[in-house]
Amino acid sequence: MRDEWFTVDDRMVRLTHHVRPEVGKPYFHSTRYADVEKIAYGIGELTDRFGVFTLEQLAENEFGLSDSGRPRYTSRVAVVMAFARETGLIEKRGRDGHAARDDYDSSDLMLEFSGFNFREKRA
Repeated sequence: MRDEWFTVDDRMVRLTHHVRPEVGKPYFHSTRYADVEKIAYGIGELTDRFGVFTLEQLAENEFGLSDSGRPRYTSRVAVVMAFARETGLIEKRGRDGHAARDDYDSSDLMLEFSGFNFREKRA
């Protein structure tokens, strides 16, 4: 069974998504607080514009395209999207799509981030 969890560093600077797959080696991806904030805003923006959005659309919207024409920093976006799914702020729609809750506000994600950090330290 795949095991996933999140950690926030002591200075609340980095959100890390840890994954222990059924097969293969464990891995993790991280993103900075500033990117969490930027992506949280982008989730609301794309939900308002399109209703349903993909990871690639969100990455391109927030960070632009690389020289090869691919969205930049998709792993950073994936970390935040996984955290938002875990906290119930966004949900999967179809194969690659996601949508935010009807009452989503970017500050909700930042509050979850801050609250998660507090809960993690107390545990």
